[in-house]
Order: sequence, then C-alpha cells, then structure tokens
Amino acid sequence: MIKYKSANQLSIEEFRTPFELKLDKENRWVKLASIIPWDELAGIYYQSMSTGMGAPSIDARIVIGSMVIKHKLKLDDREVVETIRENIYLQYFLGLSAYTAEPLFDRSLFTAFRYRLGQDKFDLMSQRIIAAALGIPGTEAAEKQEGKPPGDRDNARVDQSATGADQPVQNEPSPKGKLKMDATVADQLIKYP
Repeated sequence: MIKYKSANQLSIEEFRTPFELKLDKENRWVKLASIIPWDELAGIYYQSMSTGMGAPSIDARIVIGSMVIKHKLKLDDREVVETIRENIYLQYFLGLSAYTAEPLFDRSLFTAFRYRLGQDKFDLMSQRIIAAALGIPGTEAAEKQEGKPPGDRDNARVDQSATGADQPVQNEPSPKGKLKMDATVADQLIKYP
C-alpha cells in the first residue's frame, strides 16, 4: 500500500531540533534536498506498487533518500541506518519534520528496497537526479542516455574473420595511458601450518 506525502520541503526554520539548534542553509544535504525532484522519483518508485493492497509502505522519500545517502557516503546497510539516526541534517534531507533518535527502519529492508527498485528503475532515478542537478529536463536527459553516438565502437568494428584482416578498422581509437595493476588480492598458494 502506498503511503506518501508530497515533497514540499519544510523550511529550515520549521524543522524541530533538540535544544532549538538552527540548521545551516549552506549544508550540502540541505542544498541537495532542494535540488532532487522528490515527487518524480516517488512516482517511479511506486510504479509497481498497489494503492489499496498490502501493508503501508515506508515513505518513498525516506527510501530514495536512504539509497542516495548509502551511495554518496559509500556505507553499508547497517551504517546507513545508524548514520541517519545520528545526523540531524540527514533526517532533514529525508523529509522528516523533527529530529528523532529512533531508527527509521530496519537495515534488512534495504534488500527489499533494492529488489523493488530493480536496475531499470534505479538507473532511471539516477538519470533524473543528474538531470535535476545539471538543470536539464528529465525526459531530455533520458533521451540523451538512451541514444548512442554515431561513432559507437560496436558499429565501427568490422568482423575481422569475414574479411581475413588482422588489422583493426582505421576508425578504432588507439589505446592511450598506462595501466596500473595491484596484486593485493591476487590468489597465493600459501599453506598455513
């Protein structure tokens, strides 16, 4: 069941904090909260959900915002829940009206979030967030992502076995730069005592 309130963000002055602290308007999470098209992302998230059946869902803004926090800060599921619980700016980013010391959801729900989103919806949401950050309308950004450039590598390559040539096509770019290799995770045949 869908449970969502509009993304009209509370002003910083309306956000209730312990000890009546004032939130900084220049904080990165405050700025990011104003850029992200929350209603559009919620529509994408709720596409596969029923409006009348099932248990009430967690607000889409909390789900989407938690995924943004997870990927932006490169945290694991458990750390995301704890970081949100501890940070007042992250709670403002998620659209809460007041600070709460309680966890918003259990860390195990991240698995359900990822399953519900899937790769296609996740990619679409990422495109919309990037488009909003760059000031490009969302549909225009999606069209740019889907369209392949005319000099695509797959189209420029000729089947060498059919032509009998061992040389790549002239349009093929030559490799540039240096490859750095790291052997810290290479298998070693070490016998332990």
